[in-house]
Amino acid sequence: MASAQSLRQAQVDVVATYPITPSTPIVENYVQLYEIIDGTELNITYQPKDIIPVKYYLGIQGRFKHLFKPQNKHILDEWQARVDSNWKYLQKREAARV
Repeated sequence: MASAQSLRQAQVDVVATYPITPSTPIVENYVQLYEIIDGTELNITYQPKDIIPVKYYLGIQGRFKHLFKPQNKHILDEWQARVDSNWKYLQKREAARV
């Protein structure tokens, strides 16, 4: 079982790798901004230039520190896969204009 100090160090390592603040969630594609026009057509309103992995956004928030335990790595992987999947879906839907 990981100690509290090693968990905190894991968070510090994540944040040090890509320094962001709690006010920058949109940079890493965690929050996807789009609008629906006339009830059907999707338009992505913000295209992030640099897509940062979700773990960097979660790493700066203490409420997610339990996800950085080795036994919970699969949760971070699933979360990242879901964000990536949603983003690809939105891009395809925007390209198809439906």
